[in-house]
Amino acid sequence: RASAVIGEVATLLDGREMVAKIDCEGAEYEILTDLAVTGTMRSLSGFMIEWHCRGGHEPSELVHCLKEQNYSVILLDHPGRLNGMLYAVRRDSPRCHAL
Repeated sequence: RASAVIGEVATLLDGREMVAKIDCEGAEYEILTDLAVTGTMRSLSGFMIEWHCRGGHEPSELVHCLKEQNYSVILLDHPGRLNGMLYAVRRDSPRCHAL
């Protein structure tokens, strides 16, 4: 599970900022849900996510999840495309600032 790996890495980094780049061909929905439910998402200052429309999922689900967890989100979407990019920064991160 992503939450277990992120938890281990966060322990090793001893409070330093951490950003996740997620490119997992449709599993991003399960990964973000796991991180949110376990509270592990708070360990991350930001995300760079390549999203995919797969299995009935839409990128708006990712945006909603991140905004609920106090992230500012930029969604890059192209009409008719089934993938794109999403960037998110935690609003209360001490070193990352959303514009």
